[in-house]
Amino acid sequence: MKLKQLTASRAIAILLVFAVAQISLQIGQAQQFIARLTSTKGSQPILVNGLSAAPGASIVTGATIETLSDQTAEINLGSFGTIELAPNSQLRIDYDQNGNTKVTLNRGCLVLRYKKGD
Repeated sequence: MKLKQLTASRAIAILLVFAVAQISLQIGQAQQFIARLTSTKGSQPILVNGLSAAPGASIVTGATIETLSDQTAEINLGSFGTIELAPNSQLRIDYDQNGNTKVTLNRGCLVLRYKKGD
């Protein structure tokens, strides 16, 4: 009887250590930055990675955003500011785990409005 209790206690202890380790790993990971497509103007949706996207869509790292001839888009970069993308434009947004954002304009024109730090 005592052998069963000892085995059960060891199993519970191992599971508890495993659970704490998993939680610690998740807390230690940096959250991924995600931009938002906040507004669009034009008769067709904006393309994000070749697929239609509406206001509120998430823009994850490596995403390509494209406007057609009668479209504009605004992308909210959170505490960094906003990007206004002109018609016939295409850009790629990349983020790293240090909070840096890289915007590569492949075609067209954009206006970057950054927020000043305190």
